[in-house]
Amino acid sequence: MEKETKNKSIFEDSILNLIFQAGPKRLKGVYWKAVLAKVLYFLPFFVLAILPIILFGQVKQLWVVTLLIAFLLIGPMQHGYVRFFNKLTKGENPSVVSIFCWKDEKFLQALVIGTVMSTAYLLGTILLVIPALIFIAMFSMVMFCLDKFEYDNVGEALIDCKVRMTGKGVSMLFYKLFFWVMFGLLLVGGIVLASLIHSGVVASAYTITIVVGGSLISLFFFALISAWYHACNQVYFEETLVYAEKNAKRREQQIKFEESLKGKAKVEEIKVEDIKVKDPVKKTTVNKPKTTATKTTTAKPKTTTAGTKTATAKPKTTTSAAKKSAPKPKTTTKK
Repeated sequence: MEKETKNKSIFEDSILNLIFQAGPKRLKGVYWKAVLAKVLYFLPFFVLAILPIILFGQVKQLWVVTLLIAFLLIGPMQHGYVRFFNKLTKGENPSVVSIFCWKDEKFLQALVIGTVMSTAYLLGTILLVIPALIFIAMFSMVMFCLDKFEYDNVGEALIDCKVRMTGKGVSMLFYKLFFWVMFGLLLVGGIVLASLIHSGVVASAYTITIVVGGSLISLFFFALISAWYHACNQVYFEETLVYAEKNAKRREQQIKFEESLKGKAKVEEIKVEDIKVKDPVKKTTVNKPKTTATKTTTAKPKTTTAGTKTATAKPKTTTSAAKKSAPKPKTTTKK
């Protein structure tokens, strides 16, 4: 019984086990290397976020430029980290710098997918529409699909991810919201710090030091949580594939069972038809009493009427005989 509970799928068990047991277990022995890779992952984005704060007074259009660059970086960085983390958890020893290795055939696909998904995440966060968040959650595993499978185009990858994640949106959204809340708190803290710096509450002489120091601290916490979050994503993705394979086998077995039942029913119908064809005597024995009863009952009155007709005809013959015998006395009188 213990082995069965250990091998139980996360969809058959509580989703909390994914967050607090399966995810941390996946990071055992590789957690700090995964965190270091996440620090390098977030470093370009924090640089792009800090530059507009420091140079806001000089270059007002810098926000647009840095936001556009960040959107373009998200896809390749995500795919690079997914590839790195998959190798790390398989027992390999990849370099943390390998997340920047973009000499891959899937670079353009990752670039387009990252841009599309970032835009969808941004709109979903602004609008706070729950169906939109569920829709986004259905495509959040697309980088894992892109790393594991081969696709001809971006649309094929997105559709395949959606099909594989169909029916998993609620459970996925539940554990993702847990991490999104923590990311949101860190993000709000960074925004508050940036607003204090920009309003002049903090002394201008310490502005750069506070911005850099606060950003590094928040970056470290982001990396700690994000490595944990990514481990949960990896476990969830693998469990989804295993669960889908089990369901496919169950469906095949169910289809085979239903077909076998239909085959048995057809065989029984054929046997019944053969019995009816081979044994036609039952039909004649059933019909015989009906035909004999009708013939005998209808024939009897006809014979009785015929008897009466013959009986009435007999007096006619007697009268004719009497007429023939009447002239005999006349012959005797002439002599």
